[in-house]
Amino acid sequence: EWGVPGLAIAVVKDDRVVHARGYGVRQMDRPEKVDERTLFAIASNSKAFTCAVLGSLRDEGKLAWMDRVIDHLPWFQMHDPWVTRDIRVLDLVCHRSGLPTFGGDHLWIASPFSRKEILRRVRHLEPSAPFRTTYQYQNLMFVAAGEVAAAAAGRPFETLLRERLIGPLGMKDTVLTMAELGAAKNVATPHERRDGTLKIVAFDDVDTLTAAGGLKSNVID
Repeated sequence: EWGVPGLAIAVVKDDRVVHARGYGVRQMDRPEKVDERTLFAIASNSKAFTCAVLGSLRDEGKLAWMDRVIDHLPWFQMHDPWVTRDIRVLDLVCHRSGLPTFGGDHLWIASPFSRKEILRRVRHLEPSAPFRTTYQYQNLMFVAAGEVAAAAAGRPFETLLRERLIGPLGMKDTVLTMAELGAAKNVATPHERRDGTLKIVAFDDVDTLTAAGGLKSNVID
């Protein structure tokens, strides 16, 4: 019904995996099958990992949910100076910054900008709602949340992910960077429907967007 070339499913019952397997193919018009270890982009499920890292740092007293973002990133600015002074870590991950849904995503999609440069340009993005009044889904605020975690821990965000979650959970196949993805063999190719026809498309380069949507994983992990 969805025209998807392949997928993988895991069923967990009472904390035990009772079913894990792949169906279909990794890429249309090619024979390689999807299995339970085929990597897929898990996209914004990555945000849950970011919140868990922040929570672990909170438990250690290295940050608090109500810390001001500028306490950890003094250079960070929003469009409104008052919001700059008062936006908190919790605001970043609750999608209540006032910035529009997906607003500013053009700053990372196929752009040459570094993570810090993307965030530096946030000050030019005008809000579409008053601060803390409504939910508007925001990728760039999660990028900022990842940088808050990195600043609080004094370690790159990807290092924090590996040390606090990926490693301890035994997620041996999960990758965080485009270079790691390029070295992986068992990977599902992205597809999307264009003009009513399913087409093969390239992976978005999301190395700057790890905290918001950069993980690739499989159903076993």
